[in-house]
Amino acid sequence: MIETMTLTKYNTIPKHPRYGLTRSMVAETLLKYADNKIPINLTNIIKCFNNIELRCYSWYQRVMQVDKNYIIEKLTKSEDGGLLKISDDLGNEEYMILYENLKPLGRKRFTIAHELGHYLLKHHQLIENTVISRGELSDNEYDVLEKEANYFARMLLVPLPLIIYIAKKWGPISEEHLMDIFKISHAVSSNVISHIIKLQRRGFLLINESIVDKYKNSLNRFININICNNCHSEFVFDNPSYCPICGSNKIIHIKSINYFPYLEYERSNYMIYSGIEVNENSKAIVCPVCGNEEPSEGEYCPICGEYLVNRCTNHACPKGENQDGFGAFLPGNARYCTYCGCPSTFLTNKLLVPWQVEKQELEANEYKAEAALSFEINDDDIPF
Repeated sequence: MIETMTLTKYNTIPKHPRYGLTRSMVAETLLKYADNKIPINLTNIIKCFNNIELRCYSWYQRVMQVDKNYIIEKLTKSEDGGLLKISDDLGNEEYMILYENLKPLGRKRFTIAHELGHYLLKHHQLIENTVISRGELSDNEYDVLEKEANYFARMLLVPLPLIIYIAKKWGPISEEHLMDIFKISHAVSSNVISHIIKLQRRGFLLINESIVDKYKNSLNRFININICNNCHSEFVFDNPSYCPICGSNKIIHIKSINYFPYLEYERSNYMIYSGIEVNENSKAIVCPVCGNEEPSEGEYCPICGEYLVNRCTNHACPKGENQDGFGAFLPGNARYCTYCGCPSTFLTNKLLVPWQVEKQELEANEYKAEAALSFEINDDDIPF
């Protein structure tokens, strides 16, 4: 989808920030232009418009043969970045977001989102200059435009409906959680937390279900981490009753309070078991028996006849369709159903090896690697 910014109904800079308009623009941007991944992919949003491009300072220095001071002093008026408006003789407008690529990731993302806010809120159509800067506007005018762009950037990078969703399913959220999930700076994270507290006190926290539905699958890899104390597997699943690897019910769900300790100290002790790549309907993309890369639209391989869908084998599975003899659709590495604990079709048909066998093989390979490494030690490696 390629679009061009349209004319605004405003022809003067408003006296006060238009937070309601900005929230509506953020929602439209998330639902219409962004993909469904977290953290929000700003590059993909910008690619939806045919009159704006994203470039870093070093690119501009190289192409235009200028130094960084020229960019900061003559173009963006900022060490972080800016939005340039370039008009031709016919009145056509092109835009360029320039940003300093040497800044930390969170700061770069905020700068880009901030300048994107200027573009989508059509601020440059309210001024005569090629860049928004305090020296060309009154203090109040500059502050209004900057507050709108800042608000846009925060709400785009950290959509409030997702914070409400995460908190309900995962537990209390800290600034560090937001920084890790949404790839933002500490300053932005702190500001978002303060904003949420203020909205809660006013009873103004509203959930946009469309935004939640679009992004909740991407959020699962942060808020739906589960570990099994039987086979020591880690898997992402929403409210499982049984482990998909061994069928055990000895499952621990990683909540917000133990998210960082688990990532830092415990995650290395758990295993990721092998599986078969499947599509959204749990059907193998490539036949694991004959290697056919173009399975038919049915559930069986047209070359070797293998059943290609990973399903629960329990016809009475609580998540089954009660009409075809199978239960729930399962992930490609599932040996057991996460809803009832019964074997999967991939395990029953021996397309997946039992977890005990794979665990033994992985441990044996680790032992061999450690043993081989020990033979490489020589006198030069001894520190005394």
